[in-house]
Amino acid sequence: MNQLTSTTIVHEGETIKIIYHSTVVVEISKKNIILNTGGWNTSTTKRRMNQASKHFSLGFNVYQKNFKWFCFYQQKTFSFNGNKLILKKEEV
Repeated sequence: MNQLTSTTIVHEGETIKIIYHSTVVVEISKKNIILNTGGWNTSTTKRRMNQASKHFSLGFNVYQKNFKWFCFYQQKTFSFNGNKLILKKEEV
């Protein structure tokens, strides 16, 4: 377990969870990346998601425009459905 202030990284088998306070903001599995605001649509939540993307070389970028959340991933823009967004990882 690695802690950065209020952020914890947990490895569970082949799944990695980045937890900010008590919310799993990023969950990385073999097939998916799950982004979850937990209802906390804050700049810090976005920052933690983008830091995870950079740290684990996931290739996504979360941003906000007109109060809506989006994610740019694999040359496409996706919008959050409520608090969550599930990204399918590329087959390697």
